[in-house]
Parts: sequence; C-alpha cells; structure tokens
Amino acid sequence: REKAPRPALMRFDSIPLHKITLPARLHRVELDEDALQELARSIAKDGLINPIAVTELGQLYQLEAGHRRLLAHQRLARSTIDAKIYEAADQVNGESIRFAENLQRADLSPMEEAAALQGAINEGKMDAQQVARMVNRSEQWVSKRLELLLLPDDLAELVHHERVGI
Repeated sequence: REKAPRPALMRFDSIPLHKITLPARLHRVELDEDALQELARSIAKDGLINPIAVTELGQLYQLEAGHRRLLAHQRLARSTIDAKIYEAADQVNGESIRFAENLQRADLSPMEEAAALQGAINEGKMDAQQVARMVNRSEQWVSKRLELLLLPDDLAELVHHERVGI
C-alpha cells in the first residue's frame, strides 16, 4: 500500500517578505477584506500566533500556507514574518502542506475544495485515491467534491457562497 508523502524536514526562522513567492495556484478564490483587516489588527496587537509555512527554493521561498497572514503583514508594512521553512520538496509535498492548512481549518468553500483537489490531481499526476490519502479524507469525500465541478455555473456560485448545501 502506497503511503502519503511526508513533508521534508523543517526549521523555524523569520524571513523577509520580499523573498516570498506565491504558488502558481492558491486554494482560496476570494478574500474577505474586512476579515483581512481584522487579522492585521490582531497581528499588530498580539503578534503572529501561527507562523506561515514556506518551501525554500534557493534564495526565495514559496508560500505553502498562510496567505492571509502574509497579506496582513504586508498591510502592516512589516519587513519580515515568522515561518516554518521546509527544505526544497516536490510539488506533492507543497500541495499536501496547503491542504493540511486549509482543510483542517475548514475555511474553504466546497467549490474551492473541489478546484484545489482537481488541481492537485492535474498538477501532481495523482489519482483520486492518492489525493484522498494526502488530505486524510475518504475517496468518497474526494469524489463528491470533484462532482461539484460539474455543476452549472449559477448553482456552483450558490454552493460556493454556501447558500445551497452540497
């Protein structure tokens, strides 16, 4: 039985914001500007509670988790941010980190989850079973999310904004 990929070794450090690049595909489609401002105020008052996660790519770092925290730091005109730094890893490990961050917190819409899963399948050359193991969900859960991508646009929009259940 094939095991899910494990993230490479990591360390903690404070890194310059200008050295952080975004992945080609972010899981979150929309950002709530009010919530982002609230996060920035919280960071200004209490500091960064959870570091972002990045993969080290030579002199740069690719963001794996913490997009909103990164944006909040930029809005606060901070020059550095605390980060969990993973050694250069393959694309599957980076995707696994992004899924762990976003699915465990359950703050992606069902449509964002579906698009992220499909992207992992397309870019990671994985099948639904491998993706299910990567995100610690059942194959049935993955299949149901992927079926959402077949919805007509108007219905998909309602599901995305959680006005209609899955």
